[in-house]
Amino acid sequence: EHDTEPWCDCMPVRILRKIALNEIFVNIIMFFIAGNVIVMMLEQFPPQVSWQSALSVMEIIFLVVFCLEMVIMIGAKGPKGYVLDPVTCFDGFIVMISVVQASIGGGGGSAFTALRTLRLFRVLNKLANRWPSFRVLLKAMVQTGISLFYWLVLFFLFLYIWTLMWMDFFNTQFHFKDEDAAEVSESQGQPWCAGSEEESDPSYKQDCIPRANFDTFLWSWVTIFQIMTGENWNTIMYAGMRANGWGFCIVFILVIVFGQTIILSLFLSMLMDTFAKVQERLRKEDEIKKAKRKARQSSSTLGIVPTSGDSGETSPSTAFSPQPNASRVDSNASTASDTAKGGGAMSGNLNF
Repeated sequence: EHDTEPWCDCMPVRILRKIALNEIFVNIIMFFIAGNVIVMMLEQFPPQVSWQSALSVMEIIFLVVFCLEMVIMIGAKGPKGYVLDPVTCFDGFIVMISVVQASIGGGGGSAFTALRTLRLFRVLNKLANRWPSFRVLLKAMVQTGISLFYWLVLFFLFLYIWTLMWMDFFNTQFHFKDEDAAEVSESQGQPWCAGSEEESDPSYKQDCIPRANFDTFLWSWVTIFQIMTGENWNTIMYAGMRANGWGFCIVFILVIVFGQTIILSLFLSMLMDTFAKVQERLRKEDEIKKAKRKARQSSSTLGIVPTSGDSGETSPSTAFSPQPNASRVDSNASTASDTAKGGGAMSGNLNF
């Protein structure tokens, strides 16, 4: 941004640009962001009564500093440039949330208070601006996630198919008298547990049903996903074997083989390969931008005007300057050709 033209060529904008691009100003803002993160870490429940006044004063100081930074950045970049830049736009959104929270006096249960945790992401924004390698890493992560769209479609398609299949196998079958016992409850095949007909609350009618079950589409989806991640999948397999027989362990092993070993391993391999390619491409683009910026700065410092070889255009001095040597070169060329012809004829006569 150092080599971009100001959005308004006036003295206040130039001053704000110098302040915004100053290294001292950037370090001061980073210091206040780090302090804000530390202050947020000091909050606890139940709160320390002796700390509340000091923490409130610090919150006001941080808010004033961040509002001042937003004003300076808006004046330096312009309203349009401030909004179009994702980093500054995100910072402004967080500052406005903090201003609204301070104006309405939100308590600990306010939604705006929960949104204060977004301030922690400002650390990532500032580090990405200061460290090019870190910025390349973040961009590579985002673009890698976008490139895995088709894998996500395949993954959710398999997850949907297996959910419907396992609902047909184990719907209302996971009903046990005890979670660790092999004895199946007499309510197997029924929507609720036995003896709970008089209960009005549905949560009291599911005492015999384990948390991982296939009675509804939602819980079947969650259970299949749990098996694919490998989290306590063998307990679900033992429950299926107790409900419908030991032969059903094969279907759970198929989920592990195709879901965890193939699908998730394919995801990891694609993630690593795509991430390496995107990171290398972004690093090359960043190096090209740096080289162009340095060349532009050096040319503007030395006052070098681009020539026809650099820009593909002929400078005005070259286009309209007379070329007296052109006719002389043509006459010399014709004289040389005549001399060569005469020399050839003479050599032919001597050979004769």
